[in-house]
Amino acid sequence: DEIFEIRRDEEAYADSFCGRNLPLMGYSVDPLIQFLMKDKDRLGSHKYYNPEIRAEILRRAALASQDRQNFSQRLFKNGVYANPYTSILLVA
Repeated sequence: DEIFEIRRDEEAYADSFCGRNLPLMGYSVDPLIQFLMKDKDRLGSHKYYNPEIRAEILRRAALASQDRQNFSQRLFKNGVYANPYTSILLVA
């Protein structure tokens, strides 16, 4: 049981990583969430959290990433360097 709990937590960390980084690359988490919800009966397992929890992890991580991007764009309105990545604040 303990090994499955550790495994679920690691998968949750991976979902969070995905949710934070997809928006940075210009992608939405919605297709991934739709996939999880479409196959939720098949994807349900003791190895993973249920798809509803995983979808919420993805949503919250993506929202946090977008909030950070919006904050950095407000903070660095004029930019410092002449490149498209000036206003992206990367925070772990």
